[in-house]
Amino acid sequence: MDAYSEFVSLQALIQASRKRSRTEDAPVLPMRDAQRPKLESLRGSTSSSSLYSLTSPGSDGDSEGGAINDCRSSQSPQDSISGATSVSSQTVESASMASGPVIRPSELIRMNTINSVKKSIGPSTSSMSLPQKSGDSATVTGKIKKKTPTKAEPVSDHVSPLTDEGRARTTPSDGFFEQPEWYKKLKKNPQRNKATASEDAKLQELKSSINQIGTSPQKHQIYTRLIESIHNAMFLSVNAQLVRDHQLLHPGGLQALFCKVPADTPYYLVADAEELWHKWANRIFDTDLMHGIKFQANEAASIKPGYEKKRSASVSGANNLVNGQWFPSQLCLVRDGAHGSSMGGIAGRMGEGAWSVVLSAGMSENGDRYPDHDNGEEVLYCGTDGKEGKISENTQRMIETFELGNPLRLIRSSTCAHSAYRPKEGFRYDGLYEVTKFDIIDKQKMRYRFTLVRTPGQPAIRHSGPGKRPTEQELKVWRQLHKNKRFIVAKP
Repeated sequence: MDAYSEFVSLQALIQASRKRSRTEDAPVLPMRDAQRPKLESLRGSTSSSSLYSLTSPGSDGDSEGGAINDCRSSQSPQDSISGATSVSSQTVESASMASGPVIRPSELIRMNTINSVKKSIGPSTSSMSLPQKSGDSATVTGKIKKKTPTKAEPVSDHVSPLTDEGRARTTPSDGFFEQPEWYKKLKKNPQRNKATASEDAKLQELKSSINQIGTSPQKHQIYTRLIESIHNAMFLSVNAQLVRDHQLLHPGGLQALFCKVPADTPYYLVADAEELWHKWANRIFDTDLMHGIKFQANEAASIKPGYEKKRSASVSGANNLVNGQWFPSQLCLVRDGAHGSSMGGIAGRMGEGAWSVVLSAGMSENGDRYPDHDNGEEVLYCGTDGKEGKISENTQRMIETFELGNPLRLIRSSTCAHSAYRPKEGFRYDGLYEVTKFDIIDKQKMRYRFTLVRTPGQPAIRHSGPGKRPTEQELKVWRQLHKNKRFIVAKP
């Protein structure tokens, strides 16, 4: 049995032990107080005072409220998801400052766990392979043995209210998405409503253009007309019946633009058609970009309690986002499941790594900028600085992501002044990136910098050209939001 297989089996023993020790009345919640004594006994070298960063019940691991923009300030409650852990100063010194092997902090936690359990199962003949220190700055490259990457689906302790009726799922037999249940129940209404005559006509024009793709010789003109119609439809006051009447969620509707499309279809048309399909499939017919967000005088904006359209960001993978999808504020990222923190730049959970990062102005607590570099397909991204010789929780999540090999979502902010790829305003989702290596660039601050490489096969980053996001329609609405003082944007 190799080291990794042994670790997996030991983890299974630990989980089984936890289940047997739970009482009937103990809450079955991951990384909560019920398991604190057991975990502390297993992790002898971890700092017990900072072992947990709890969120309130029902928060689904997504942090809300507070200022709109990211500052990557370390140890802020919004910066990390519940269950984060810190290593002790002795562990940090052995991992990054002492001569000899450079050991990942999370690897040390696992080793402590393994050593604790080994006493009960006997000695092992396997050993772990550790990366070596190179020069004055420790660098970890390549990939050690990893766990199997987690699937792109919500974690077990959260079920989105949109999962059953709105979440897109592919049908293996024909490659198209399933129509949502609410849509299947509606029948076409033969009567037209005068109150929605304008919207009715625009949806008819959209559907007519879709039908012409396979027959008209002027295909590129139709593509141009379609992309304009889709961008306008994002802010069109429609309802469920109108969408059903024009069969826009049918395989021959919007799906004809992003499922089994001709090779010459513009990639940005494919992405924006899919985004509109998800919007309507999830019954989001509100044209207000800030839907579901509460504004009160003298208080920070927050997501309305119990808002049913809120989606969990506790997911590895794209989470039904499309390349180039745009958001007016970081709180909207939280609402739509793109990112798990309304302030922090890194969102994740202990044992699962980071799910998403926001590339923004990148200011540390001391007021200096993190030395991030954005080269488009490759990004150098710093974790949060540590304190008192301890690695920050957010940095630990990034190291776990490297070890697990899971891709993370990368979102660019308009405040990222050093980036030529930043959106003109707001935030833009730019696809999945993989953590390929990291360096310790400042031992005193425990500052780690990670190399993120865009996973192959994705459409181009939409920072310029005809597919540029935000669109003119989005910028127009964004300027109106600022005029009405609907939210606050922090200065970089």
